[in-house]
Amino acid sequence: MRPESTSWLNNTNIADFVTREQHEALLNNDEDSLRKADDRALAEAILASLEDESMANRESPATPDRSDTDSLPPEITEIQEQPTEQDTTATTLSQAHYDASRKINQQLAGWFRDHGFQVVRNSGKDANCLLISMAQHAAGHYESEHSAEVQSLREKVKEYTTKHHPKDASINDYSLYSDGKLMEQLVKEINARIIDPQKKLSFWIATADSEGQPGWRKVGDGPKKAIIFDQGGHYEAVIPREITTTR
Repeated sequence: MRPESTSWLNNTNIADFVTREQHEALLNNDEDSLRKADDRALAEAILASLEDESMANRESPATPDRSDTDSLPPEITEIQEQPTEQDTTATTLSQAHYDASRKINQQLAGWFRDHGFQVVRNSGKDANCLLISMAQHAAGHYESEHSAEVQSLREKVKEYTTKHHPKDASINDYSLYSDGKLMEQLVKEINARIIDPQKKLSFWIATADSEGQPGWRKVGDGPKKAIIFDQGGHYEAVIPREITTTR
């Protein structure tokens, strides 16, 4: 909570309680700048707290650990001319699952917004939404989808799956999941390309729980934290609101 008394601004320990940006906005009595500064300070505090036990020990609502080949689509079966009662029930359940998933993802998007973050939309072109999100965080530039870097990472995916899953080469044509050994390999590859050790990344994958609150999974051990919003198959980078997108 920031103080309302302007006389408090002269406190020599102010840096312990507000950011420099908040301090300047308070001194200038600039409400709009102060609101933005508050948003950024809150987001940065959440990023800083991710390592805390209270955050790290939250149970992830994501599906159990999957192998890299679990992202392969189910085998296509013969099409029934008329849907059976079982087919109709399955369709209804599938729609109900979709609606429930959509609801909690919207709630988590609202949680990010209320806590000073923004979700960076991406096209998901060629099922590369996860790679796009990771490349944006690695570059610190969120207005581009970094097609060259994404293609380079995709080649690494092909190399990995050819080596470890030679019978399932078609995995390269489908969406990547944010858990499993392949994700760990991608993070290592990205961090190997980052020269500054302080800018190497740890990725925090946020998935909505049943109440639309974030559950966290960590991949990598870099000092710079990067959040990705896992929406159940589509991934987008999450950043503190209104940060400078080119750094």
